[in-house]
Amino acid sequence: MNCMTQTPVSGRRILILDADLFAQVGGGQSVYHRLIALSPNDQWFYFRRDEAESSPRPANTTAIPLIDVMRQEVGWLPDRLQPFLQIWRMVRNFATSVVGHLGRTDFDVVDVPDYTQFAPFIRLALAEEGCRVGTVALALHGTLSDAFRGGWPTGQDESRILAELRLREQLQFRTADACYAISNLYAEAWRRRSPRAVNHLDPLLITGAPQPAPAERQDGKPDLAFIGRREKWKGPDLFLDAAWCLDPESYRRLLLIGPEGANRLGQGSEALLLTAARRRSLDSRLNLYGNMKRDDVQSLLRGRTLLMLPSRHDTFNLTALEAICRGCPTLISERAGVVAWMRTHLPELDWAVVGLDCGRGMAESAAQVLGDYDRFRDALGQALHRAALVPDMASLQGIYTVTDKPTVKALETAIEIVAQISPKIVDGRITRGRPSLRFEAKKLRDGVPRFIRAVPGAGPAFR
Repeated sequence: MNCMTQTPVSGRRILILDADLFAQVGGGQSVYHRLIALSPNDQWFYFRRDEAESSPRPANTTAIPLIDVMRQEVGWLPDRLQPFLQIWRMVRNFATSVVGHLGRTDFDVVDVPDYTQFAPFIRLALAEEGCRVGTVALALHGTLSDAFRGGWPTGQDESRILAELRLREQLQFRTADACYAISNLYAEAWRRRSPRAVNHLDPLLITGAPQPAPAERQDGKPDLAFIGRREKWKGPDLFLDAAWCLDPESYRRLLLIGPEGANRLGQGSEALLLTAARRRSLDSRLNLYGNMKRDDVQSLLRGRTLLMLPSRHDTFNLTALEAICRGCPTLISERAGVVAWMRTHLPELDWAVVGLDCGRGMAESAAQVLGDYDRFRDALGQALHRAALVPDMASLQGIYTVTDKPTVKALETAIEIVAQISPKIVDGRITRGRPSLRFEAKKLRDGVPRFIRAVPGAGPAFR
């Protein structure tokens, strides 16, 4: 049933395994903000690293100060286990922070974004602190391997690093109790790698129901804008290429808005984009912004703006859907996951989907919209009215539903990894100096049965 007034499941304790949710901008953060707002009877927890203690946050939300007390002991480990040492240390810090702030407590759900690799280990880490978890849910927002593979060049051979990263991501997909996604296209890509069910979250629950309106500024040339993280795969450089092909008199301002999108080595895009703008004689017209206040972004969408999003790849792109729902003409690459949603729910907007095979395709489409802006904005509004789209509240209730059991072999792999690397992690508050491997080895022997019992489906060899 499609009904925004349907009563959601309530009373759960849900831990989001991410930090600084209300001090960051991104698709994953937007999803979590709305989940919290739409489930006021649930208690939500997340971690606070750089976010100010006084930052405004919803009343049903607790920010747990993240403490860094678990340390890595220097010692030999096989190369294949080295990346897991840092991951296990981080999840142990998460678990220690939980107990330090809340005391020993249990959670109905731990929600893990898939741009981490924490899902296989968080239940084990919390069990070490005496905390139990009902469901470990993996939120399919977009993996680091995809972001790095399509990121700005590092000048290095990335093949081995990316292959190892993908293996860790696949392990967490197979060990999670439940998975959910707003993008059916992205969910299907994961199902091809490992056939298991993925729960669907209606993206309209995140953006809100369509509310198209005529532009607040009724006359003058439109602004030409890109809004999104400045990662290579989102195409900010292609946006500049398209603007270069346009008549500069056809638009008012050239706006490139969004936080930095660094590659694996932390190298960002600003110098590249400014150089590209200068070589195309766009530097005097380009307005380059980092984070822009949400109210200012909403003002742009309500104004005479053409949003241009030439993604080389995108798991979804909530910015595109939000702009369309507000009635802002938007051109989106056919390689973005939102396009599959549009073709199902808004097939009239075929003019808004642009291929990237021809370098001038985006510019040609932009020229048409800029040349008859009010007609395209009116056509978008009429298409939304005819579609009469309503957010599906039932999809919110189902995202944490366990539909497939985790892969037993994957669970056993996670336990084996922890058993091998646990002696390398020590509590700096306890040892007060050089960590004692003898102390940790005893803790491991005592603790292994406890965290094995905490994992549903662990094979009999581990009992």
